[in-house]
Amino acid sequence: MKKFFLMLLAVSTFIWSGSVLAYTIDDTVNVGKGTTLGSESSASEWLDYIGDHFDTEGIDVNMTGSNIIITMYTNFDGLYTYSGDNFYAADLGLDLNLDGTYEYGVVLTHGTGGDQDYSAALYKDGTWNSSYDVLEGKTINDLYYGEFYPEPSSSREAWVKMEGGSYKGDVNINITSSGSLYAWTLEIDKTLFGSDLGDKMGIFWATGTCANDVVEGVVPIPPTILLLGSGLLGFGLLSRRKKGNT
Repeated sequence: MKKFFLMLLAVSTFIWSGSVLAYTIDDTVNVGKGTTLGSESSASEWLDYIGDHFDTEGIDVNMTGSNIIITMYTNFDGLYTYSGDNFYAADLGLDLNLDGTYEYGVVLTHGTGGDQDYSAALYKDGTWNSSYDVLEGKTINDLYYGEFYPEPSSSREAWVKMEGGSYKGDVNINITSSGSLYAWTLEIDKTLFGSDLGDKMGIFWATGTCANDVVEGVVPIPPTILLLGSGLLGFGLLSRRKKGNT
C-alpha cells in the first residue's frame, strides 16, 4: 500500500508540473490613449478605447510544459488604415526583472498576405520606440495618438516597437477571430529566456503602433523545475524503498 501511495504521489507530481496554469491581465480603465498631437511633449487627456477598433479586453497567460502561451484579446485585426495612414500591431514587451525596461520583446512583423499575416520572434536588449518615434513625420494627417499612458502618479511613454537587439528565436503566432474580437496567441519556448526567467514576468502591450489602448500587468511564473524535482524525489524514494526490501 505504501509503495502504491509513493508511486501515485510521484506520478501526480509529474502531471502537475505539466498541467496548464493560467493567469489573466484585465484591461484597466484610464490606461490607454493620451491625446498627443504632433510634437506635443505631454498628453492633454486620457481615454481608454472601449469598443473601438483598437480596444484590447485583456491578456491571458497560460503555462504548460516548456511553453509560455500569451493570448491578447482585442478588436484590432492587425491593420487599420485611416485617411491613408496605416497602423500595425505593437510589439509585446516582456520584463523579467520587473524594472520597467522590458528587456525582451516579441517583435510582430506584418507580411503581405492580409491583415492577420504576422510573423513573430523573440529579441533581447533592443531599443524601444514610442508611437511618437514611429509615427511622427510618417503620417499623412496630423493625428492624435497615444505617445504616453498614465500611472498613479506619473506618465510614461507607450512602447510600441523594438529595434535591433539579440535574436533569441522564433515564436509561434496564431490569430483567430470570433465576431469582432481577435485572439492573438503567442507560444514561446521557455528555454529561449535562458537563466533570465525568474518567478515573475511583466507584460506590456500597446495594441497598435498608435498605442491607443495599453494593457500591462505582472504574472507569476510557476517553479516547474522544482515540481519536476519533487517528482524525481518521489521516484527516488520508491527506488530506495525497493532496495530496502530486498
